[in-house]
Amino acid sequence: MTTIIATPTAIYSDSNVVDSNAVFKAQKIFRFRNRLVGCAGDADMCLAFQEGMRLGRKPKIRPKTDEEERNFNALVVDKKGIWHFDSTFSGDLVLEPFMAVGTGADAARGAMMHGASPEQAVEIACRIDSNSRGPVQVLTL
Repeated sequence: MTTIIATPTAIYSDSNVVDSNAVFKAQKIFRFRNRLVGCAGDADMCLAFQEGMRLGRKPKIRPKTDEEERNFNALVVDKKGIWHFDSTFSGDLVLEPFMAVGTGADAARGAMMHGASPEQAVEIACRIDSNSRGPVQVLTL
């Protein structure tokens, strides 16, 4: 999946994408209308969320089948702070100094709690989480 960390002024991610049998590096964080956006999980959900952010409207959710599990989280950084979005595309303002999502989130959070910078925390998560790998991407407001 991925590792994404948001602070009140920046967003950080790894560069690894795992899609079915394909594994490759790609851009994972974006700037849309004075917002920094990073998504983790279901590729269709990530693309729909990014498109909604780009257009400045609530993303459209594709109906899921009974067998489908929607594993999706997004972090958005704007002038109000850090926002967390789930698979319903509902957002909550995060009242913490940072937030991490993705399969490497626990490793990254632990690293930051022990003094690592966000960039160092993503690097550490890449060493621990088999679904995350560098290089680290960074965008600032």
